[in-house]
Amino acid sequence: MLNDSQRTSLKIALRLVDEKMQKIETLLEKPRVIGVIYEVRDDLSPAVREQLPGKIAAVRAIIKDLQDRFSLSREIVMASREAFTGLPYLWEVLQESTSGRLRRYGEVDPRVGPALDPKLKKLESMLMEMEEILFVPQSREASAAGNRSSREEGRAK
Repeated sequence: MLNDSQRTSLKIALRLVDEKMQKIETLLEKPRVIGVIYEVRDDLSPAVREQLPGKIAAVRAIIKDLQDRFSLSREIVMASREAFTGLPYLWEVLQESTSGRLRRYGEVDPRVGPALDPKLKKLESMLMEMEEILFVPQSREASAAGNRSSREEGRAK
């Protein structure tokens, strides 16, 4: 019924909805999240908490029906890829937050640069290190899969 491009587009849209349902469920299970510079506070009323699980189940039922009807395969995402995704973007966001770039919002106090920029550079470096850590397992995994495949072919002969 759908061509490959249509199937891909539909699958992406449904995945985004599915992922949002998972995030809402996570908020229901763990309603308070405390980061270093942010906090998610539970302001969900008991009535809302009671209604959401049924709605989430109904949304997932429709997604499942569409998945079956249009033969949409489940996408397998490796944890390393999920953790890696977005890190390069964060690196760019940090670069846009340096004292020199903050000038676009007005004059920057001369004390800001020495206090801010080295810390942002350190954060950028740490994110790049995390990218390397997370990227290496993917390379090793692909290499290991290739080696297993070669060994299995050798045994089959």
